Amino acid sequence: MKAVKLTLASLILTIFASSCKKEDPEDIIKVFAIENDIISSVTPANGTITDIFTLPKAEFSLALDSIFENEDGFSYRAVLDQFSISQNGIQTEGEVIIGDDGLEAYFVPAGHFDVKETYQIDVSSHYEYLDGDQWNLYENNDLINSYSGSFETVLGILTEDKIEYS
Repeated sequence: MKAVKLTLASLILTIFASSCKKEDPEDIIKVFAIENDIISSVTPANGTITDIFTLPKAEFSLALDSIFENEDGFSYRAVLDQFSISQNGIQTEGEVIIGDDGLEAYFVPAGHFDVKETYQIDVSSHYEYLDGDQWNLYENNDLINSYSGSFETVLGILTEDKIEYS
């Protein structure tokens, strides 16, 4: 009798498992994204005062543009959309450099920042999933991660390396 109950339970479990549909890619990534924003920190932080030679930096919880795969073979990645600095609505010239490990990016201005000015810093990123050989952007805004803040500048202490940098 025990063997019959065990066989019946096994059969029911097999039927139930085969009737379950494959998880939706958005559901898989939502579980991860809710707990893990792509942007983990940005410096200078909102409202801080920093010297004119500061290199704004964004740190990420996932290496940018690296492909991650879960145990079911579902592939996803984190993509940097924007890393910009502006002053009074005018974009600051510069270059965004992503670190070798993909876990950080720096905004390197063409020169130094102006003294006693306020700058806006904006960083945004999103998740994508792989469907066949095509990367797809999620339609769900919950999977778009952004940061917006501002910082003020002061001259700071002039050293030889800062003079050479400017």
